[in-house]
Amino acid sequence: MAEDVTYEEDPVWPDAGTFHGLDAVVRRFAEYVDLVHIEDVEPGKVIEAGDLVLAEIRIAMLGADAGEGVEFLWTYTLQVENGRIVHFRAWYDRKQALEAAGLRE
Repeated sequence: MAEDVTYEEDPVWPDAGTFHGLDAVVRRFAEYVDLVHIEDVEPGKVIEAGDLVLAEIRIAMLGADAGEGVEFLWTYTLQVENGRIVHFRAWYDRKQALEAAGLRE
């Protein structure tokens, strides 16, 4: 990521926000580990889409009653310049992410 990276969370996420700068983005992702008790993260499809890159990530989070993990698929649109991510946004709804990247299912 670039030093001046910007990360936008999907508004469906509780307390969603926009984070500017590498330190702020790294801190936010570190908060996720405790906030949602991340159990596992697996990369998925990566698709080049003109000016953007679409990336899918499967995240397993501990269940609300500390039971079995629940798996979610998050999709991200990323803007890359000079080999570094300068802007990215999380999408809960994959279809919306595809549309934002100018793609279809």
